[in-house]
Amino acid sequence: MADGRYVRTADVASDGPFIESKEGVSGVMFFDAENMEQAVTFAQQCPLVKSGEAALEVRPLLTFDF
Repeated sequence: MADGRYVRTADVASDGPFIESKEGVSGVMFFDAENMEQAVTFAQQCPLVKSGEAALEVRPLLTFDF
């Protein structure tokens, strides 16, 4: 099971399950974050999330252990 967060206006709505099947993917964003908390904070700054018009799923794509 992949680690991820479902982010709405000012909170993390859940740690899963993720978006229901009646909802769909309308875009993809890739960005570099040091950890999940930093990625969630970044996602909460999205103008569509801040206005309540959208929610984002934040999931790790690649992780590196140095």
